[in-house]
Amino acid sequence: MQGGTAKSGQYRYYGCYSRSRISTSSCDCKAINCERMETAVIDRLQSHVLTDEHLAELLHLTNAELAAQSSVTVKQIEVLQRQLDVKERKLGKLYDVIEEGHISSADLAPRLKKL
Repeated sequence: MQGGTAKSGQYRYYGCYSRSRISTSSCDCKAINCERMETAVIDRLQSHVLTDEHLAELLHLTNAELAAQSSVTVKQIEVLQRQLDVKERKLGKLYDVIEEGHISSADLAPRLKKL
């Protein structure tokens, strides 16, 4: 079925593609009013697909997926936090060395320039 219009778009309908493009003898299906077809499809979806059982299962699957994603995100945060802790410890050691006068800015200049 394909959508179509008649009377300058005043009427909308669905009809057989073969009948409209190939020949009227290829199919004996008549055009169906859009509203009737869409209402029938929506009613069928509501009664057979959008049931309480299906929606409950969809909710369960969605919650499971969100929980899995949340678990991955928490693990990523933990890894990043450990990396940050290592960098902060190294930075703290560097500050200590500089404050205690064990290294001069001239010693640091080549490394800072490289970084």
